[in-house]
Amino acid sequence: MTVDTKKIVRVDGLARAITASLNATIGKAGSIQGPKGEKGEKGDIGPAGPQGPQGLQGLRGIQGPKGDRGEAGTVTPAAAIADLTAAPTAGDFNALLEALRAAGLMARSTPAPKVPVKSISISPSSPTVKEHGTLRLSATVKPDNATDRTVSWSSGDKLTATVTSDGTVTGIKQGTTSITATANDGSKVSSTVTLTVTSVPAQTETVDVFIGDSTTAIWDAAPVDKNWTTLIANADGVGNVNVAVSGAGFLNDAGKKHAYPDQVTTAIGKTQGKTVRRVFLVGLSNDQAYIKSGMDAEINAMTKTATMIKSAWPGAQLIYIVEVAPQTTSSQSMLKSFSSVINQTYTLFESEGFEVARDWFDWLPDGKANGYLYDSMHANAKGMNVAAHKIREWVNTLSGPKINGEIPAWSE
Repeated sequence: MTVDTKKIVRVDGLARAITASLNATIGKAGSIQGPKGEKGEKGDIGPAGPQGPQGLQGLRGIQGPKGDRGEAGTVTPAAAIADLTAAPTAGDFNALLEALRAAGLMARSTPAPKVPVKSISISPSSPTVKEHGTLRLSATVKPDNATDRTVSWSSGDKLTATVTSDGTVTGIKQGTTSITATANDGSKVSSTVTLTVTSVPAQTETVDVFIGDSTTAIWDAAPVDKNWTTLIANADGVGNVNVAVSGAGFLNDAGKKHAYPDQVTTAIGKTQGKTVRRVFLVGLSNDQAYIKSGMDAEINAMTKTATMIKSAWPGAQLIYIVEVAPQTTSSQSMLKSFSSVINQTYTLFESEGFEVARDWFDWLPDGKANGYLYDSMHANAKGMNVAAHKIREWVNTLSGPKINGEIPAWSE
């Protein structure tokens, strides 16, 4: 059998695999041929005349012995490949494949069937993330042998939360939104979970406030007389402008009586048309008492110097909250209601509004003074919360820090 090695297709990898698998060896042709047999002798012809007897047939020549077959020659794959000089053609390649298939050395390939996605599940099933926090979601695709197991992620409300291509969600603001994982194989199979974005717990911001730090206008969430701080300051008879009490309609002139109105209408409108009592926060500084939206604050009442306290408000508490009954009173009686200066801490809760701590009850002698001034906790027997508004609602109405704060109290 003669093999034309030039017709072998030299394809890297394929030629090596075929050569190795077949381990083909081609034997050399035998080189020894047996001797030719001798021709038999010719028989004698009988004498002429009457037909003589038939001559004897000569002996058949003996066939020489068969030549030995030559030893099998060995051809190595490397040598065979090295001997190739002709570039393979597409026809050579196809012919080789057909020859291999015909010999049973290569099966005809059949494309594997496409397995579609049947279901997707997202974990965790009820995800929760904080504002500005992140959480990685995972999608489980079934069946396990699905041809394409990848998914695409999407958020129903990108203003509430976003999601990246790997399933990482980021909380933007408090609320809920849908997060969906959709199969990429065209099966339109998807799964959706509801993501809850929670607000970040308010951090506590501690500020130290001192009486007399500023005479800037008070909170503007209620009608305010812009000259109010001066009027109250003048009421102590000294004319000190560093003492301030917030409010409208409490006092009008230095030392003159004024009826406190029962009806209070705030700019926010939470107490509009209701009968309320007002609570006054006294003595906050301009630059340190401003409470940011979404923050709690601990206000530490501290003395700067004894001289400053006495000159600003003789005999007064440094910082306190009082409730003014709907009766006639005067600034002078209010200023004499407090006799000591103590360091105290008062906490403003963003989540609950201004909540009066029980410690404040001890700030006012006997819980009241002159029949007009009442401790906030004592007077607010209907509940702990003195304020009807959250701090963030107040802050939204302000353009900058304010001194003092008027707090709408409870409704009757």
